[in-house]
Amino acid sequence: MKIIVFFLLLFNLHVFADELQVKPRVDRPVLNENFVVDFIIHTSESGEPLINFNPIGVEVIDRGPTETSTRVTIINGERTMERTLTVSYELLPKKQGFIYLQNIEVEINGKILKHKTINLNVLKEPLETKKIFWKYFLS
Repeated sequence: MKIIVFFLLLFNLHVFADELQVKPRVDRPVLNENFVVDFIIHTSESGEPLINFNPIGVEVIDRGPTETSTRVTIINGERTMERTLTVSYELLPKKQGFIYLQNIEVEINGKILKHKTINLNVLKEPLETKKIFWKYFLS
């Protein structure tokens, strides 16, 4: 029983911890074709996030609006709130090879969240999809 309570407490602490995720929507961007990177912030803080990063080999074209979702949990009369903020950036690769997003930091109400460097391999041309021919027989 003590083990179950310990894991429940551990799970609850993890759910409400501040966290920053950076997710490119493509694995291999193509030279001179725009792609989007999402900055996802899980926090209990209020306010608008201030996002800073150094793009190397890529140009920032546009920043989308901040999408917000809120979850309120009441456990044993104690209320906790978690906000998920998603900010999308449209980027344009300027060179073939590796591009980087370095020094990624998000400041929200004085708290600073950091993320490791993101590197993506930019292709000169899109990869060709394999042509697969399926033959289906009805019997």
